Amino acid sequence: MDYKYDKIKNYFLDFINDNDDNFIVDNWNDLHHHAFNTDGYLIYTNDAVEWLGNQTLQIINFIKYYEMDNFGEVYTDFSDACKIVNMYVYIIGLDIVSDWQNENKHFKNYRAIYEKIEDEISQLRNDTMKAFSELKTA
Repeated sequence: MDYKYDKIKNYFLDFINDNDDNFIVDNWNDLHHHAFNTDGYLIYTNDAVEWLGNQTLQIINFIKYYEMDNFGEVYTDFSDACKIVNMYVYIIGLDIVSDWQNENKHFKNYRAIYEKIEDEISQLRNDTMKAFSELKTA
């Protein structure tokens, strides 16, 4: 299902742009959780009902299928429009985050490169301080 996929993707891209590279790297394996599970995508019932539009039943069936397939039972409260929207966005977000991570693998290497540079700077600082100390005592 790709209902409102572009809106959800833009929501995720805004999340990425609102966070610095260190956050992205430090939370690489939890980006989906931070983007789609820490705050609700929609929190007002009227907004959620409008967002669902004429796709409510299709979205409910989509969520049921996902939850049965992944959890063996359905957990989402379908009497709450916000919970329906937020679960749907959560599910769609899985593919969005995975696709983004596959396209942006360089972020994973960012931390390793940064730490290597930090180590080299630290070593240079130590070598310089040692050389300076030896000059003072000579």
